[in-house]
Amino acid sequence: MSCALGLQVFSWQKVAILSVVVAGCSICATGEIHFVLMGFLLQITSQLAECSKNIIGEVVMSGAGLKLDVLTFVMFQAPCSLVPLLGAALVEYTPDVGQDFRSAWPLLLANACNAFLLNVMIALTLKKLSTVSFVIIGLLKDIVIVSSSSLVFGSAISQVQIIGFS
Repeated sequence: MSCALGLQVFSWQKVAILSVVVAGCSICATGEIHFVLMGFLLQITSQLAECSKNIIGEVVMSGAGLKLDVLTFVMFQAPCSLVPLLGAALVEYTPDVGQDFRSAWPLLLANACNAFLLNVMIALTLKKLSTVSFVIIGLLKDIVIVSSSSLVFGSAISQVQIIGFS
């Protein structure tokens, strides 16, 4: 997607590196002990949406785009995230929500602050690095999460998954 928009220059070296990453991810999904097709399809859809968001961020914050600063980008991005979340909240609404909010508002406030800081960090990373670099960093984060889950909680990881992550 980045090459099609002129954000990245095509090179066979990058294709080879990304092919290794895609092959590793495919091996991990194939070796998943509890594979669920619907979850896999939702993950693919999520990745396409995430990549689109990251590419838009790179365009509007880079010299080729609008040259927005990080906080302005986060301000424009927030309503785009709010709309689907409000839709989901309306679908899942129960009368207990008000009581739950009153009892958990400090946790919700802390979570909102963390989410804001995370969005600022994501925007900073997109501005300083490329979208491809950001996605590779995200894959490394996923490897750490799965490895930590296995070590700390004893979650099962198959040999195929270990090879895929390698």
